[in-house]
Amino acid sequence: MSRWVGYAVMAFCLAIGIGMLFTWISRGRAMQDRANAQNSLRELALFGQVFETTDQGKQHKKDSRIVNGILPGTIANDALTPEQRLSWVVLELEWFNQKRQNTGALRLAIRTDLAWDAETNLPPGRTVLRNLICGASVPNVAAGEPAATQFVGLAGLGTNGAMLPATDRRAGAFRYDGATPFDAFTDGISNTILFGETNANLGAWIRGGPSTVRSLDDAIGAKAFIGIGGQFGGIHAHGANFAFADGSQKFLTENTNPGVLKVFCTLAGGAGEFVAE
Repeated sequence: MSRWVGYAVMAFCLAIGIGMLFTWISRGRAMQDRANAQNSLRELALFGQVFETTDQGKQHKKDSRIVNGILPGTIANDALTPEQRLSWVVLELEWFNQKRQNTGALRLAIRTDLAWDAETNLPPGRTVLRNLICGASVPNVAAGEPAATQFVGLAGLGTNGAMLPATDRRAGAFRYDGATPFDAFTDGISNTILFGETNANLGAWIRGGPSTVRSLDDAIGAKAFIGIGGQFGGIHAHGANFAFADGSQKFLTENTNPGVLKVFCTLAGGAGEFVAE
């Protein structure tokens, strides 16, 4: 009888050990995915600052990388709505790490004078961009559909945030129709979110509009700001990664004060202006 008791004890200890090993592996992968997401956000935040704004409001890339603002949320095209235009991602492709992925060649394959879903632009739009995926898993899309992004630009508060002028108290870093100059960041670039990760309503990285630029919906009854099933996050446990306009990153938990997040999502959040609401 004692022999069988010994076997049972050994089996129990083995099961505990295997369980601990799988837990350790799972946690390690989660930590690596979170670190990879932070690295991608760091790159996105830095590459988002490669434009200067002229008096005419035109955006011109500078070889010297002199910057004074954040790139526009869409490629300008008066004949198209923001949702029909190409996104800010197309403007960044040639600045991505070319050793990681040859996105410079991808950029050359895209016609910037056409809509995102023009026949010419659909093939390059199906390319999965590693810079825009939070972890090892690639978001599922239907066969033949354009690849999705899990990182989106932040455009302030409300459903029309991306349409607001930079002087509006609810405006954010990204706007559909133009670059956002750094002097509009009256709350400081270190206090303004530029990009956030999301697993909600994923859209094509090549497409303008809410696919790649989103506002924080603070209307009564709106989804939670951060967390599973919320507007942002849903990828890593207990929170989401965000990149700020100075290139820094923060992991904000699902318990983050909603007012604090509003401050971070606006150009002129002020000293707790939205926290007191």
